[in-house]
Amino acid sequence: MPGCTAPAIWPAAFPTAPFDGDLPLFTADEEIPGYRRDPLHLPGAWRPHVGGRLWVHGVPDHHYRMMREESLARIGPVPAAALDRARS
Repeated sequence: MPGCTAPAIWPAAFPTAPFDGDLPLFTADEEIPGYRRDPLHLPGAWRPHVGGRLWVHGVPDHHYRMMREESLARIGPVPAAALDRARS
């Protein structure tokens, strides 16, 4: 797929309208030693794309470990609770 090696260009290449609603955003609280955090991973980069409230949830891990079991145990309850609230 063309452009897969340059994700920073994706927003310009595929413009979308802002999401008109609240959005939970999960961010890594830890830095990767020797790695400069990508500005696209920060909450401020998402703000222009969300019409509602941006709910930021810090995960005590670094970006590349957020899909591990320990991190998912912290992430999973957030959307689960939102779905429960929407059903009631």
